[in-house]
Amino acid sequence: MRLEFWLPLCFVAAVIFAIPNMTHHRILFGCMVPRDFRLSPTGRKSIAEFRFAVAIAFAITLCALVFAPRSFLSPVLIAGPVFIICTGILMFLREHRRVAPFAFSPSHPREAEVSNAPEKLPWFAWLAAGPFAILAAAAVFLYLHWSQIPTRFAVHWGLDGQPNRWSDRALRGVYGPLFVAAAFCAFLLICGLVVWFGARRSHLRRVTLASMIVAEYILALLFAAVAMNIFLHVPMWAMSLGPLIFLVPVIVAMARASAQPGDGPEITPEEAWKGGMIYYNPEDPALFVPKRFGLGYSLNYGNRWSWLFIGGIVLIAVVAPLLK
Repeated sequence: MRLEFWLPLCFVAAVIFAIPNMTHHRILFGCMVPRDFRLSPTGRKSIAEFRFAVAIAFAITLCALVFAPRSFLSPVLIAGPVFIICTGILMFLREHRRVAPFAFSPSHPREAEVSNAPEKLPWFAWLAAGPFAILAAAAVFLYLHWSQIPTRFAVHWGLDGQPNRWSDRALRGVYGPLFVAAAFCAFLLICGLVVWFGARRSHLRRVTLASMIVAEYILALLFAAVAMNIFLHVPMWAMSLGPLIFLVPVIVAMARASAQPGDGPEITPEEAWKGGMIYYNPEDPALFVPKRFGLGYSLNYGNRWSWLFIGGIVLIAVVAPLLK
């Protein structure tokens, strides 16, 4: 079984497996719990059962990948990560119900100001221009070598390594990947800035903005390589697995920031969390609050601006395929 097939599955399973440790130690499965609850029999059992279910889902997917006929390999590669993620979500909800009776809201919550006043961005914010420079450089390279681009060239390859989708030497065919990457990089930058100015001040907010910028670079390098692969001839396995090399340290940094003991967990009303995943609190001015499921920030769906943000996501999802 080829490395580029099973390594992404291992990556997805490892991330889901580590979810209980991706939040502050006082938060478990979306609930604020007593300081030593994770070490209690209930806490240990809850974490163990969650991880056991994820491990079983991963084992089933891996077996399907090994023993499935080659004609079913593509559906397995798509359905496998979805199955692991869905298992993680269902188990999270199950364990949330188990832990919920032990949840509590401290009588003296930690107060933090929402950054609605002008505040300087961190020094590394200017690095967000780099991905757009990479995409522009790729566009200039393609323009200067336009006559060397074949009239028709492969843009997608099957599991057997053979091309199965082609494009023409035209504006959309040649520059399409760069347009898509520019749109997604702009969206990630906007997300980072919205979190910076729409969340309460904490160490996690700084790390989140840095992670968004790193994600921009990953996308820009990947799509620039795709656009210029006519000349570069980068193996598909390298373009498939390359982003994982950059994603792993980003996830580790985000996990460490989420569990930062110095800041302490951000106290939000337990009743405002739906299933430990969705935060709805019209009385909270913050647009984003630290997630209780996974890494980073969660939208406050009780804030009317959150729906404008969601509309932007939908617009990107609709427009991006038209740019290819």
